[in-house]
Amino acid sequence: MLRTLLVPLAALTLVSAPRFAPAAGAQASKTLSWTSSTQLDEWSATMGGSPVPSQYLPKLELDGTNVRTLEWNDEWLACADGAPVRLRRKFVELAGTETNVMKMNGQAVETVRKASSPLAGCTVLLDERAKPDARRVLENGECAAEHVAALTIDLDLSAFVAGAGESEWTVGLDAFNPFDDGFGGLRWQWDTPSKNTHVDDAQLVANAEGEWKVKLADTREVDGRKLAVLALEGQFKTRCELDGELEHVPVASGPTREVSDYKLDVRGELLWDLKASIPAACALQGELEFVHVTRTVAETNGQAAYEQRMRFSGDVALDFRVTPQ
Repeated sequence: MLRTLLVPLAALTLVSAPRFAPAAGAQASKTLSWTSSTQLDEWSATMGGSPVPSQYLPKLELDGTNVRTLEWNDEWLACADGAPVRLRRKFVELAGTETNVMKMNGQAVETVRKASSPLAGCTVLLDERAKPDARRVLENGECAAEHVAALTIDLDLSAFVAGAGESEWTVGLDAFNPFDDGFGGLRWQWDTPSKNTHVDDAQLVANAEGEWKVKLADTREVDGRKLAVLALEGQFKTRCELDGELEHVPVASGPTREVSDYKLDVRGELLWDLKASIPAACALQGELEFVHVTRTVAETNGQAAYEQRMRFSGDVALDFRVTPQ
């Protein structure tokens, strides 16, 4: 009886263990969309440590939405140690939109910015084994060298299956940093400058902490493709600090210190093509909370002359799909 149970279990384990090992010359088209939205939930202020009565504060509403949309084609030329080392990438569509709506005492102001990349329409050869000055070669299209040099070769989420063979394992932020919207080293170009000088995106990426928990959950067949289902979840945090100048406060002025603390809970699933040995899709959803505190450097009775605290909440969502060619 025990033998009859162990044999099919062993067979299932062998079939279901995902790995990254595409055949040389294999090709796939990929799409990725990343959306985040936030809203202001609470706003309070103090002067010299004493709360400012709410009736003296304007009624403020802040809502923001960010969207990134990417489409590209990869041709894997060589891989080693469970990761790509040489491939050809053709960028098809690279676009972003940032929308912010501010309502103050019922008066609304909306700003919309559009992002693009000069890499759209370009083909790049990425080779980790080449000499440093030849690891990124622009084969087709026109693009500044710094955009090409910044590209990351691994957009296959291969680090998530590095621990496959166990029932559960953990993966670091190198696998995917949810605070970084520069996917694959992309450097976005915006049609208008950002008016948000209160948060430093580079600090948010560099200061991120947390890890992914990965669990081999099941197998699934979709459109004739046998897929391993990996459940993903993670809890992450980050922060940034900036020196600035108090703005739009009639009763106070002067230098400030601005601190933002972020928390993000994410969960979802990664589908892995067991025959092609490449990812098939990844869907993630998350809840975001962050607090932004602005304090004046000047103090009154040992307390900040003026301090305001804003608490935001929001959602994030990732949709990544891979179609073999």
